Amino acid sequence: MAEAVSIGLSPQYDKDEETFLRFLREHTIVQRQTHGTIVDIDRNHEDDEDTMMVPTLEEDDDIRRVPCYLPHLQRIQDRHFYEETGNHAFVIEVPLDELDAWDSVKGKELATKAAQNTVRYLELFAKVVDTLLSTLTSHRDAQTRDAIDILHDQRLQVVQQNQQQQQQQEENNPYQPNNNNNIENENLQEELQQRPDHGVTEEFPPTLMRRYEIRILPRGRNGTLPPFAQQVVPKDRTATATANSLREIRSHAMGHLVTVQGLIVRASHVQPSVAVATYSCDACGAEIYQVVQNAREFMPAVRCPSCKSKHETLHLQTRGSKFVKYQELKLQELPQQVPMGHVPRSMSVYCHGELTRLAQPGNVVTMDGIFLPQRIAESGYRALKAGGPSFDEEMEEQIQEIAQSPDPVSLLASQIAPEIFGLEDIKRALLLQLVGGCTRKLPDGMRIRGDIHICLVGDPGVAKSQLMKHVVQSLAPRSVYTTGKGSSGVGLTAAITRDLSNELALEGGALVLADRGICGIDEFDKMDEADRTAIHEVMEQQTVSIAKAGIVATLNARTAVLAAANPLYGRYHRKKSLSENINLPNSLISRFDLVFLLLDVANIDRDTALARHVTSVHQNCGVNVSDEEEEEKKTIPPHVLREYIARARQHQPVMPPEVAPYVVEAYVTLRQENHRSQKTSNDQTAMTARQLLSILRLSQALARLRFSDYVAREDVDEAIRITNQSKASISDDGDNTRRTSDVTSRIFGIIKDYASQVDSNVIDFKLWEAMALRKGFTTQQLQATLEEYESLNLIHINDSRTQVTIF
Repeated sequence: MAEAVSIGLSPQYDKDEETFLRFLREHTIVQRQTHGTIVDIDRNHEDDEDTMMVPTLEEDDDIRRVPCYLPHLQRIQDRHFYEETGNHAFVIEVPLDELDAWDSVKGKELATKAAQNTVRYLELFAKVVDTLLSTLTSHRDAQTRDAIDILHDQRLQVVQQNQQQQQQQEENNPYQPNNNNNIENENLQEELQQRPDHGVTEEFPPTLMRRYEIRILPRGRNGTLPPFAQQVVPKDRTATATANSLREIRSHAMGHLVTVQGLIVRASHVQPSVAVATYSCDACGAEIYQVVQNAREFMPAVRCPSCKSKHETLHLQTRGSKFVKYQELKLQELPQQVPMGHVPRSMSVYCHGELTRLAQPGNVVTMDGIFLPQRIAESGYRALKAGGPSFDEEMEEQIQEIAQSPDPVSLLASQIAPEIFGLEDIKRALLLQLVGGCTRKLPDGMRIRGDIHICLVGDPGVAKSQLMKHVVQSLAPRSVYTTGKGSSGVGLTAAITRDLSNELALEGGALVLADRGICGIDEFDKMDEADRTAIHEVMEQQTVSIAKAGIVATLNARTAVLAAANPLYGRYHRKKSLSENINLPNSLISRFDLVFLLLDVANIDRDTALARHVTSVHQNCGVNVSDEEEEEKKTIPPHVLREYIARARQHQPVMPPEVAPYVVEAYVTLRQENHRSQKTSNDQTAMTARQLLSILRLSQALARLRFSDYVAREDVDEAIRITNQSKASISDDGDNTRRTSDVTSRIFGIIKDYASQVDSNVIDFKLWEAMALRKGFTTQQLQATLEEYESLNLIHINDSRTQVTIF
């Protein structure tokens, strides 16, 4: 018979413990000093997101190399808490990059094992830390002792007394017990062994006395807590951990340490979770311990393994048990990670200890965790599922080429739904909505929103939904698309749900999930009145206030609303007002920065151009386009456009002192013109202070697209032009009486009316240009007017093109 050969593939945990013990004792880090003190890390606070600025090693810095873990472990043994952390808890971070830097052979091998079997090595590292802590001298005073310490001392005394009593009994009764008792005890022991113990033991568990948490950080992740909070990281280790999307996590990553990125859609309350359950026996007085390994549920012990009793004699002692903070999160795929037509995937995230209260619904997070199966009743196991944008030099060249072009706004706007004919001003407005204005926080706590709200109203078949879907699903970095009829009030704001522990929890709706993004609401007019009222607060205050089922909370909903509405009567009725056509209250319409009316009006020239464009799109669909044609069309890939928008949003343009008076004058002029037009025509719009803020937001968005930190007069003129185009689309009469004259006549009428007001036939050309742009005309139309009327000898412009004379 052949003898079985054992292959030496078993893990060598003893050697790994020795390696990690050496690492704790020998590893050192570099810290920078200034005048004998260590420089603190700077933090940039941008809204509610903290960005850690990690210092790097420079040649002229005053630095020193210090032990890494031994001083930290001594503080744990002394319970000398770090005041700068703000809580009485110790966290031991073990970055895998530090293991690689300590020993390129053994340390790197141990880091690889820890990344592939994280649960086992977390317990192994904790065991080594417990061993090292026992060798350190404690300088703990009486004030740092708590109930766990007192109970531990009492337990040790009880154990010593029991051992002494047992020794005395053996000395007083040296005779062996009879065989019947031995047989009875053996049968009882076999019966107890057959029962599931669920981790019940008489031994004192080390977890009960641990006052620290251990975190293994993946490669590319630097420590942020003491002692790494003051570490000087070498320049060759500034790379960050690569985040995976939910769909990239497969079964081969089971048990591994993974990094995932997603959107928090639900967060439960922080609750206590049992780490070690302590029981006392009514029969023998023994204390029994049950270690719960981060399980969401466990079976409490009822029978004592010490006295071998068959009755339920164990009772849970909550005072002597150990509880840790527990919170459950639900992580969902980012919109740009979901393939077209697929349902977003989600995963459950279980946070323990000091990892709780770090995220709330609506946050986009990148988290490190252990990929483990999740137990589902009667369904076996389900794997937990959980990217980041890429960047290269070619993209950098394309972005710089766009920014340095003569008109980057027009170039970028032409890339929004290029298959849709016309609608240039609407596409420019949607581009400005993607960029947004600047949110201002005043010293008194008031917050002025920077997001731009747009509403598209019009007849069916004018590409409203197509425009919205392209912006929301293809270009917006964070977005949620929904329909008015398929959304309820709680579906838009927040809902109260019950988790597995039957506790109430908040689950964010569409507006909360689109925080810092765009929320597209189609069929806006078909929403119920009760559901539509929930949007009023979101559009102006950008918060969602909840007071339901005993939960009072305020969630962030800093989102830009893009709505599309159809007329109430099927087609837009020109004799009725806007609110009557779309069945929306004026209080809600006034919250939109721009409202565009799209009508399906028969026009031979426009219909011919539209038909040619549509046939051209279908003719070239799927055909390989040559490089010359692609260069001529200036096609920008969507990922480059998204990166350009992300770059633009990083700028915070301000209004310079020389532009502020110009804005004031323009607003006053618009107010007076609007007051006169409401008296003489059927103007359904009003110029209010909200429109002034809208013009400022549009101006800031235009400055952002230029990568500028200052708003220019040209930005204000373009913002006023877009606002006037929005108002003109609604205010025009149905019979087009205001369009009987052509464009050039209307532009000439502007300067002629102004000349009669000031009683002068010489007008400054820049003034005329600004007035024409404010009315919604373009520079090309103004140039055509100059050429036409100069050829008719009705006007004359000087050689320097600074003054215009009217004859």
